[in-house]
Amino acid sequence: MRLWLLVLGAFLFLAQSATAQDWGLVWSDEFNGPAGTAPDPNNWTFETGNNNGWGNNELEYYCPPTNNTPPCSTANPNIQLDGNGNLVIQAIKTQSGTWTSGRMKTEGLQPFQYGRIEARMKLPVGAGIWPAFWMLGTNIASGVNWPNCGEQDIMEWVPQYTPTTTSSTIHGPGYSGGSGIGKKFVFPSGTVDAGFHTYGVIWFQDKM
Repeated sequence: MRLWLLVLGAFLFLAQSATAQDWGLVWSDEFNGPAGTAPDPNNWTFETGNNNGWGNNELEYYCPPTNNTPPCSTANPNIQLDGNGNLVIQAIKTQSGTWTSGRMKTEGLQPFQYGRIEARMKLPVGAGIWPAFWMLGTNIASGVNWPNCGEQDIMEWVPQYTPTTTSSTIHGPGYSGGSGIGKKFVFPSGTVDAGFHTYGVIWFQDKM
């Protein structure tokens, strides 16, 4: 099974070489474009709309950075580069009262199997915000539905965790949703601080 990524942050993929301690960079996106531009379309595609809450009762409308059909706006995009090597994904409340946000993925462009997958991210914290970095099986596009396609939540922060905790979870047939296999991480500082942190997974054939 190969996975494609849905991310809210900078990203890189490394493959393991002959020895357990050596890694070789296979692919990365450093988001080094000019301020206000969209991420590289050779690496990323974008969701549009709401899709009935995406299974999580989500209220926001997802806007690609080049979509100018309301409630989306290219003058005030939800996804853009800041010119300093950072990707910015922001939630925006429009004048009509609609919340918009961004959701980007490598589906159909960059599939990955085994290795070390990392993203360096600064997380927003607040009611209704759910930053996440995760992978889905590429076979979901061929009619293999979730959770049979597999899912690896590399990092999630949800309001119910309080600002102290993130989590990582694996979902699959027989172990999905509330029965997923995972673990929470509690920040030593007692809160998700305002700095950048690297979140990742090391994926072998038989374990993560």
